[in-house]
Amino acid sequence: MGSCLAKPAESAEQKKASSVPSPPPAPAPQPVQQAAAPAPKDSGDVKPGQQATPVPPPSPPPQPKPAPPAQPAPAPAAKVVEAIPAVADEKSPQGKQPRRSQEHDNGVKAEEIELVKQKSTEPQPSASATAAVATPKAIEPAMEPKVAAPSAPAAAPAPAQAPAAAPTPARPGSKLRTDVKLRDLYKLGKTLGTGGFSVVKLATDRGTGVEYACKIMALPPVGQEVGENENTREDIFKEIDLLCGMNHENVIFLKEYFEEGNKVYLITELLTGGELLEAVLKRGSYTEAEARLCFVQVLRGIEYLHSKNVVHRDLKLENLLLAKQDDISLVKIADFGLAKHAVNGMQTICGTPQYVAPEVIVGAKGHVYGPGVDMWSAGVVLYILLGGYPPFWSDSEPQLFDMIRKGKYSFGDPVWNKVSEGAKDLIRKLLVVDPTKRLSATEALQHQFILEGNFNPPSTPKGPR
Repeated sequence: MGSCLAKPAESAEQKKASSVPSPPPAPAPQPVQQAAAPAPKDSGDVKPGQQATPVPPPSPPPQPKPAPPAQPAPAPAAKVVEAIPAVADEKSPQGKQPRRSQEHDNGVKAEEIELVKQKSTEPQPSASATAAVATPKAIEPAMEPKVAAPSAPAAAPAPAQAPAAAPTPARPGSKLRTDVKLRDLYKLGKTLGTGGFSVVKLATDRGTGVEYACKIMALPPVGQEVGENENTREDIFKEIDLLCGMNHENVIFLKEYFEEGNKVYLITELLTGGELLEAVLKRGSYTEAEARLCFVQVLRGIEYLHSKNVVHRDLKLENLLLAKQDDISLVKIADFGLAKHAVNGMQTICGTPQYVAPEVIVGAKGHVYGPGVDMWSAGVVLYILLGGYPPFWSDSEPQLFDMIRKGKYSFGDPVWNKVSEGAKDLIRKLLVVDPTKRLSATEALQHQFILEGNFNPPSTPKGPR
C-alpha cells in the first residue's frame, strides 16, 4: 500500500430449515370439509371458540424428506388445523384468546367444523396475504404453548427470519470471486516481493498455464482500530474498488480477487521488470530519449486516472513498474493504497516526503488540494530520470519540507549541462509551488519536449483480460 508521511519512508506494495414444513399459501374450502367429515372421536370436551389440536393421521408410512425447494403436500387433517386457528382467533367469545395447552381435546368438534363452513363463505384473501398469515404458523409447534398477544398474533416471528433472508449486496463493478476457491483456480508459487502489509507470490492459472501476480494482504476485523502505520479493512477495500475500475495500458490491471478467511488475494497481471527505481539505480540516469519514452507513459497513466477522478497521491519511482527486465518500453502505475476519488478536495497529509507536493504539507487548517499533487510528483520523477538524484533532499525532514514549500531546487550539478533546455522547461512547469499554474497531464503531453519523441497515440484499452 502507499506510504503516509507518518509512516516509514519506504513501504512496498500491499487483503433450518424449520422442523415443520411450511404450510400451503391458502387452505381451500372443499378440502377442509372433506377432511372434517370423518371427524375423529373426542377424547375430551372442547368448548366452542377453543382451538382444537388435531389427531395425527393413523400410522402413515414414512415419507421421504422433501427437497428444500418443493413444499410437501400436507395431510388432509393439517388443512383443518390451519383453518380452525384462523377462525378461532377472530371468533373467540368475548374477544378472549384461545388457550393452547396439553389438556386440549385431540379431536375436532362439530361446532368448529361449522365455523370453518361459515368462514368458507366469506371473501377469500389473496394468495400473498394468506401466505403472510400462514408462514408464522409453521413454527408454532416449536414455540412455547402461550399464544402471542392479540394485537399481532402472526407477525411476531417474522423479524427473526428477516436477517437470514436478506443477502449482502455485491459491490457495483466488483471482481470478487465467491463461486470458487483461489487454490482451485491458481497454483501459488515463489515469493516475488514482500512489504510491511503484503506479500506478492507467483500465481499460475491451473487451466491455461498463464502466470499472474498474487498480492496477499491480511484483513483486520471490521471496525478494529489499527496502528498508525497500518491499513484498516476499509483502506484495503478502497484500493481494491479503485483497481476494479481501472483499464489502461499504463495502469496495473486487476483480473479478480478472493476474500478467504482473514486475507484478501488480488490477482493482477505479472510484471517481471521490477521497480523503475531499481532501473535508475542500476543505470545512474537515462538519456533524454529514454527518459522521454518512460515519462510519456507516466503522463498517459496520470491523465487516465484524472479522467476517472482518481488521484494517486503517492507517485514515485517505487510505484512505477516495468513489464520486463531492463525494458522501459512499457511502464505501469501501481500501488493504489493512498489513491482517492477527488470529488470535493482532499486534506489528508500523505505521500512520500521527497515526492510530496507543497500544498499537501502547507499546514493551514481547512486547506484542500486536488489532482495537481500527482503532477508535482511527476516533475520529481522526470528530474530523477534525467539527473539521477532527487530535486529536494535533506537529512532533516523539517528542512526538506521547507525546501518543498519554497520550491527550492536547482540545475547546478554538471550532469544538467547535457540536458536540453526543453527538458528543463518541462520540469520547471511541473515543479511550480502554485498548483493553479502547474501543468496538467494533458498539457504536459503537449509540451515540446514530449512532442519531440513523435510517439504514437496510446492504444485503446482492450477490456478485461
